[in-house]
Parts: sequence; C-alpha cells; structure tokens
Amino acid sequence: MLKVMLCVTLIFGASCGGSTPPPTVDDGTESESCLRTKIWEANTDGWSIRNSGTVTLEVGGHKSFAVNLYKDREYRFLACGGGQARQVHLQLYDESGTRVKSAANAGRQPEFGYAPPEAKPHFIVVQNAANSPGTGKISWTALYK
Repeated sequence: MLKVMLCVTLIFGASCGGSTPPPTVDDGTESESCLRTKIWEANTDGWSIRNSGTVTLEVGGHKSFAVNLYKDREYRFLACGGGQARQVHLQLYDESGTRVKSAANAGRQPEFGYAPPEAKPHFIVVQNAANSPGTGKISWTALYK
C-alpha cells in the first residue's frame, strides 16, 4: 500500500527517495513570447518578417534553416531561448558553408544585422549551447527592411 501511495505521489509531481526531478522542459511559450515581443517592436520601425521558426534542442544540439537573402536589403536575425536554452548561438552561413556573421555568448537573446553583397541562399544556424542538461526551445526570425 505504501509503495502504491509513493507511486501515486510521484505521478503528481513529488519526488521519492531524495532524487531530484528532471529539469522542466519549456513548452515553447517562453521563447515564442520573447520573439513575438521583439518582432512587434521591430515592426514599428519598419521591419518585416522574412522567415521564422521554433525548434526544440538538447544541450549542444543545433539546427539549420535555409533562407534566401537579397541584395539591397538590410536583415536582422534574432533568437530567443526558453527552458534549458540559456545560452543560444545564432549564426549565418553562405551557400558554400562559410560563416558570414554570428552572435555567440549573448545569453538567451542573440541578434545581429547583415546586408548581403549579392542575392543567394544562406543558412541560419541556432544552437543550444547551455552548460546544464536538458532541452530547450529556441525561436528565431529573419527580419528585413
């Protein structure tokens, strides 16, 4: 009976035997809310959304996204980390794999600007570079003017 009560207690959020519960996983609202606020603020200054997305990454994990950038446009790249994504790296690579621009060690909210010299495909790479175990969500966007 005691074992059944402990299991029921465990199901509803308590821990047994002094063990630490696993880190919580952000449901996406933290990173998405942060990015939504940044997009609205940029929109009042004339910026428009080119691409955006959200990805769940383990610590150390990364994901790349293709984006076409055009000459004679200014771009801003922004990201927001949630959950265990406390240290987010945001990078931009050209089609040959050369890093063009990056923002590392900027905490949860890296950002940078870029004006391409010619129109061609690029890749935005986001990485969960936190030091603690677990997963986190990273929301990112490419804005243009």
